[in-house]
Amino acid sequence: MAPIGKSASSPQHPAFASRPATLANLIYRKIRATRGCSSLTFAVALALTGCQVDETSVQRAKGADGYTSIGWIDFKTRRKELSAIGSAKSRLCPVSGPGSLRASPVNVTGHGTKYTILNQPNPFQTEVRFVDRMIAGWLNTGDPRYLDGLRGWMLTSAKARSFSRIIPDPDRFRYVDPLFNLRLALKPTFMGYDLLRQTNHLSADEDAAIRSWLESVVKSTDKGGCEMSDYCDNKDANHTTLHRGTTFMLWGAVSGNKKWLNKGISHFKEGLRASRSDGSNENDVIPKKKIGSGGDRALRKQNQIVGYLVMTAEIGERHGYNLYKTKQGGADIFDAFEFLVRGLEDNTVVAKHTGSASHGDKFLHLSRHNDETAAWFELFSRRFPNHPLTARFARQVDARRPLSSPAYGGNLSCFAGNPRGRFR
Repeated sequence: MAPIGKSASSPQHPAFASRPATLANLIYRKIRATRGCSSLTFAVALALTGCQVDETSVQRAKGADGYTSIGWIDFKTRRKELSAIGSAKSRLCPVSGPGSLRASPVNVTGHGTKYTILNQPNPFQTEVRFVDRMIAGWLNTGDPRYLDGLRGWMLTSAKARSFSRIIPDPDRFRYVDPLFNLRLALKPTFMGYDLLRQTNHLSADEDAAIRSWLESVVKSTDKGGCEMSDYCDNKDANHTTLHRGTTFMLWGAVSGNKKWLNKGISHFKEGLRASRSDGSNENDVIPKKKIGSGGDRALRKQNQIVGYLVMTAEIGERHGYNLYKTKQGGADIFDAFEFLVRGLEDNTVVAKHTGSASHGDKFLHLSRHNDETAAWFELFSRRFPNHPLTARFARQVDARRPLSSPAYGGNLSCFAGNPRGRFR
């Protein structure tokens, strides 16, 4: 594979070529001198010279046995990278002080007796934000009290067997929403556990206790695709399937259990196979349904699908799997991303499949949401800064950093974002 940002399949966009000083460059230099590159919009940072990426924290670090003790993000290297940009790091990793959290509940619930596709807020939002806060705090300051907070919560939750009782909803949707909610909590939790391991902040017994607890929870979520009472969605490769797959993939990466890595890759391939020839997902980019995807939700769901595919590919890179070059049914990640960008640029592209020229694009404007942000773009744009899709999509994003979504593991601006780039 070509080095990050130098893919042979990614021709250099004119915006990245060297050029003499222009008025735009002079303005850029003034901003950089006073506030740093991180104050620039993402599109401007891409278009102007001088904001280069230190790629070390997202490079692969594979051991001789084929497995690395780093699950996904190399947190120690990332912290050094952030330290090099001084106070600007707080734009990516905000600091609000260390803290503690009591054990999480045992019961995992969904929507209950009243179904709503806007089942907000997530019942585990407290856990999600706590973990994000602790990881960001440590990455910004290196203060071990943030690690203490994470360790304390995980150990008390492990002892209480938190998240161990999944209660199905009383209608035909059964486990869909309880598991959707749980997976949003698990992915940031895996990131926190990975941080504790990388920093040697757990004793052997503590590590074993947390690992055993999380392994049992993940195992309980694996229902073979049969999460609804009226069908098994093993082949229904939509955003829900990929939410499940990225949970398995991330846990496999962090725990070293290749069973879960393989399940994650299997879901990834299912997601690609569900792509039409134009890159759209055949299960989500459809005419409006009473409940779920389609219609004005089509591009929102396509964004989630692309995000999950990118997340899986990035985890795969850490462990020696080149999923960016994987094709299924003739489609790859770039095809799915291309459709998303084309749909944002031209409404008729989406109307071909949905019957309506209207589409929702709130994911372009939200900095934090369970699954409707462009946080995943931090990963793609860092690996492929010169790819034409990077420049095109960056012009569409209207959210301010940090971009965070538990669906993709948490605050990806903090974990992996180019410290010298910036979204609007």
